Amino acid sequence: MSLFRGIAYIVLGFFALMYGFFFYSLLLYFDRQNAGGGVNGRKISLVIGDDGYEPNKAVDETLKMIEQEKPIGH
Repeated sequence: MSLFRGIAYIVLGFFALMYGFFFYSLLLYFDRQNAGGGVNGRKISLVIGDDGYEPNKAVDETLKMIEQEKPIGH
């Protein structure tokens, strides 16, 4: 069983170029955590929703993640 982490973030478009370092830092961090055995033996999966740097789309992406992944915490 995996631990899912969700983020609504800028994946494509102009602002993605400026803020991409944060996104790739998260990917690197989770890759390293998983290489070391994850958290209590459980791998971390990152679920990403592209918000296009628009607040309304960020809300939509977050709600979609909640519906699909059924989180139990935050």
